[in-house]
Amino acid sequence: MIKESIKIHGNRQFEVKQKVSFPKNKNEVKYSVDTYFFLPSALQINSNTYDKTEFQRNLKGYVRMRAPNESLKNMLEPNGRLTKLRAFIEQHSENTDLATEAEYEDSLKQFALSYKRALRKTVLKITRHSQVQSQKEISELLERMSSVLKAYRALSSIVIPYENKIGSMTYRYCDEYLSIVSSYYLKTLYFHSAEANQRSDAVRQFWVNEVAYQKEHYPIQIPPGETDRSAFILRWSVLKKYVSSCLFLDVRYRKGAPLLIHSLYGIAAALSMFFATVVAFVWQDRYGSLSMNLFIAMIIAYIFKDRIKEISRDWLAHLFRRWIPDRRLIIYREPDIEVGTCKESFDYLDRAHLPEVVRTLREQSHWNHIVHDRMTETVFRYKKEITIKNYQELFQKSNHSLIDITRFNISDYLRNIDGKFEELPVFDEEEERIVGEKLYHLYMLRAVTFNGQTDAELVRIVVNVDGIKRIMLVKPLSQGTTAVEVKNNIEVQYSLTEKDATSS
Repeated sequence: MIKESIKIHGNRQFEVKQKVSFPKNKNEVKYSVDTYFFLPSALQINSNTYDKTEFQRNLKGYVRMRAPNESLKNMLEPNGRLTKLRAFIEQHSENTDLATEAEYEDSLKQFALSYKRALRKTVLKITRHSQVQSQKEISELLERMSSVLKAYRALSSIVIPYENKIGSMTYRYCDEYLSIVSSYYLKTLYFHSAEANQRSDAVRQFWVNEVAYQKEHYPIQIPPGETDRSAFILRWSVLKKYVSSCLFLDVRYRKGAPLLIHSLYGIAAALSMFFATVVAFVWQDRYGSLSMNLFIAMIIAYIFKDRIKEISRDWLAHLFRRWIPDRRLIIYREPDIEVGTCKESFDYLDRAHLPEVVRTLREQSHWNHIVHDRMTETVFRYKKEITIKNYQELFQKSNHSLIDITRFNISDYLRNIDGKFEELPVFDEEEERIVGEKLYHLYMLRAVTFNGQTDAELVRIVVNVDGIKRIMLVKPLSQGTTAVEVKNNIEVQYSLTEKDATSS
């Protein structure tokens, strides 16, 4: 099963996050994603102005496992994560080899991420319930948070001496991470209760205490010329990457299919050489080995040989295009453990060569018949085929699921937009000049194939000269789920249908 979320990052980037769950008993998991971009002709993006290598440079991809799933209540149970963490530390407190150190640091990071996931799910659940039920759940949550944090911080007496031996700071980094995460979700709960006219003093006091704990134990050093906020954002960014590093898989880039490409080029060279050799044999047999006619024939044969070689290379490359990706991504968990591969292809397509499902879905999404009947679009396809080896020891911790993240930068799409506003050809007695904002609609259609079934979603991306204005979901996945997240300061809105999106 695949779940997708689409989120704007900054003004000119958006991110597509796929959560892929697969059966435990499968040795190998395969799925593919065809992403079609329908770009208005006014942006002047085509094969002559925007090469596919430029698209590759504006594309970022990450693959990571999902954080362990365990409730706050279960963390303190005899078989809970926190209890196991204490037992592991007590058992290996005298062991300082590198393998044990890596396992120790990984256990701490996994616990911190598990705590964040449990806290996020609980807070999201509370904010969706009624006021009376929410107050009861908030009390239970605060009690469990307090118990988990106290139990974790009680480990310092045995952890700090061990970390001093091995030269690690992971326990303290994770402690700071837990405190910041707790503060964030306590703030969310506090403002939610304030909106419901039931401001919670207990939540506020817990929040204040955690902020004071951070200032006391992990004060932020502010570089000259920077503010405390910018320094905090920098530290938090580095801290997040460090703690979540245990989930990310290492992606290494390779060329598409070098052996097949060189084999095809060799065949093209053989064909051209065959032509030149036939010409040489025929003319030599007819005119002799030393004659002006043979000399002229060899020159002409050489000219056509070179052209035959180039034409054959292009023809064979086009014929075998399906098996020649533009690049391959090799996915590793550790330096020597290959987890999977990803084959990527980039190309422009004519509308006539689009799959019937893709063409039909795109035509049904037109909101203006003029757009459908008169205007042309450039269609660019980004295809990737992913194969993951289901290592039980690796994916058992993440409940046999992973997250595939792709981030698109559209800065180059906007370079030919000349202005933000345009004068309207309408009459108004009160205003001499009326202007309107120039907006462009980009469409992204994603066809996902998983377990032999293909599903599709369609998204409208509204842009202007400054960047992305909004993203609206036209059609979600039929089998999985799709959510479009738009963050404006505190609010997070989910657009799940076209009707909801257009009414906002």
